Amino acid sequence: VVPGRGRGACTTARWSIGLQQRGGASSEELSLLLALGSEPLQGRPGKSVERREGRREPRQDLRCETQVSGDLETAEGKEKEEDFEVNLLAESKARIQEVVTPALEAWKQSPKLAMEVLGGLAKHRLADVAVHVLGCMQAGRVQADVFHFNAALSACSAGSRWQQALRLLERMPRLLVVPDRISYNTAITACGKAGEWELALHLLFRIQAVRLLPNEISYNSAISACNKGGQWQISLAMLNNMQSVKVAPGDISYNAAISSCSSGGQWQLALQLLDRMPEMRLAPNRISFSAAINACSKGGQWPAALALLNGMPHLSIPPNEICFGAAISACETGGQWQLALSLLVEMPEAKLAPNQIIYNAAISACEKAAQWQFALSLLNTMPAKHVTPDEISYSAAISACEKGAQWPLALLLLKSMPQLRVLPNEVSYSAAMSACQNGGQWQLALSLFGDLPKFKLLPDEISCSAAISACEKGGQWQMALGLLNHMPALMLTPNEISYSAAISACENGGQWELALDLLGRMHEVRLAPNEISYNAAVSACEKGGQWQLACCLLRKMSDVQLSPTFVSYDAAILACARCRQWLVALSLLRDMSEVSGATATAHQSVITSSAGPCDERRAGSWQREGAKEEWHGHVSAISVAPEFRRTGVANRLMEYLEEVSERVHDCYFVDLFVRPTNKAAISFYEGLGY
Repeated sequence: VVPGRGRGACTTARWSIGLQQRGGASSEELSLLLALGSEPLQGRPGKSVERREGRREPRQDLRCETQVSGDLETAEGKEKEEDFEVNLLAESKARIQEVVTPALEAWKQSPKLAMEVLGGLAKHRLADVAVHVLGCMQAGRVQADVFHFNAALSACSAGSRWQQALRLLERMPRLLVVPDRISYNTAITACGKAGEWELALHLLFRIQAVRLLPNEISYNSAISACNKGGQWQISLAMLNNMQSVKVAPGDISYNAAISSCSSGGQWQLALQLLDRMPEMRLAPNRISFSAAINACSKGGQWPAALALLNGMPHLSIPPNEICFGAAISACETGGQWQLALSLLVEMPEAKLAPNQIIYNAAISACEKAAQWQFALSLLNTMPAKHVTPDEISYSAAISACEKGAQWPLALLLLKSMPQLRVLPNEVSYSAAMSACQNGGQWQLALSLFGDLPKFKLLPDEISCSAAISACEKGGQWQMALGLLNHMPALMLTPNEISYSAAISACENGGQWELALDLLGRMHEVRLAPNEISYNAAVSACEKGGQWQLACCLLRKMSDVQLSPTFVSYDAAILACARCRQWLVALSLLRDMSEVSGATATAHQSVITSSAGPCDERRAGSWQREGAKEEWHGHVSAISVAPEFRRTGVANRLMEYLEEVSERVHDCYFVDLFVRPTNKAAISFYEGLGY
């Protein structure tokens, strides 16, 4: 036996012993082929058979998709290379043929021997070797029947070689081998694993066209293919169509449909299918419940997920790790970090050991709630529970430290990852950069950004945005613009976060023209500015004394279906107040209160700025006296504002304050004006000339 390498040698020995115990005459050939299969046999790097990511070419019919040139029938019985095209080097093909050729005569006498070899290759997912062995059989005039082809098809399906599976299926009729239902089902499964749901449905319809009746396996494979392709509507249509063709759906059918609804975010439909199973005399199992819990998790329905988990024992279905993991993920999505930790504690009581995925979900739950202490505790617990933390574990913990304003801990975790043989990824660095820049350590954040190439990491949109934000925090608006403009050279497209950070940097640097230019550039590249983008631009105009532009941006927000926030109004009102545009400021203040209630900052923007330099100290003193003195400060400020008495703004502001007091039921404010002896009221009326 040709020795394999590493685990391949052990696998070869086990298969050889197993076949010899059964009296298989082809054990030596299979052992040799398995040993070859454990070695790097694949070539043709330019002709990968894996599915290409990204945009696909328009689908042609199945015949055009799988057609290849050449015919297996040759005058001399020699195999053409294109007939059984495999992704193997020429040297590898020669070695396989050298192993197979001596056994061809025995295979002619007993085709079952060849079947054992092909079946063993299929179980080991050696698709290329199995297809080439089938080609050697044809070249050596060994009669290959539908069972041999089905074994090769199984190898293609198990080895994720859906294109080879389609080519084999297409050649079978030309070789006078009639595909049976198993042939089609195997090809459908191969397409489904690759997400080629269109081809899977095409094959399902072809089964009926060749007068074969599809069975439950046919439909299950097609439904699973639609699930992988994100076609939950078609999955449900296929499930409903099974009864019309007199094929009874089984639990696998419903489980596949529930999983499809889960992938499509249709948690209500997933629960409806789960409820329908008993009506169809089908008993839901762990797979059914885990798929339904996962659907609730993706839909943010953590109460429903917990109800399903807690209801499983009542149906004599003990939850497994997958069920608990889905429920913990549901709690993570719903922000229920305490419940997530509670479920984690329950698992050992149910004799279940949390795995890496479950710990990561629990750490992420703590991260979303800024519970950095618990996140670090879970991370430190993992090795003691024989669970190895990965880059996802550390990234979530670093992000938790970032949200908890613990930038030194975030930096420490990032630096310790290589020592623990965990390579940081882009997410790890981006989280650490955000932690540093939020903690005022913008130089450290930029230093981390520069360290990315050391770990062979390429900057992405998140890390670039974090670096731009660091520049903004450090007042480095030129550097922020440089990073933003350099992103296309890195094959990165700036997003809303990148632009918003750059606009904020320009705002802090007093560059209102550049801020507006960036806001306009977002429209040019078909990016919709969000509230943060507009707020930063309005603030930039306020700092630049551009009250008209600030008001225009405020109106623009409403035009693009964005609701101005307190930050938007505060900046615009302050811009107007600084330019002594009190009537406009008061109008904005009234609009602001109609939206969601005015803030003390906005009140102060109108009143303090209009009081004049000599009275600024008196007009602004209310902020230091506490929330209870807010209204008193307003009235006092009005009374010392000479400009108010001449313009009549005081009367309007008085009316506004009365309206606001009625809405918020401020007893102190009402009491202020019902008592004529109150000094503030007297001062106010004196200021108005009464």
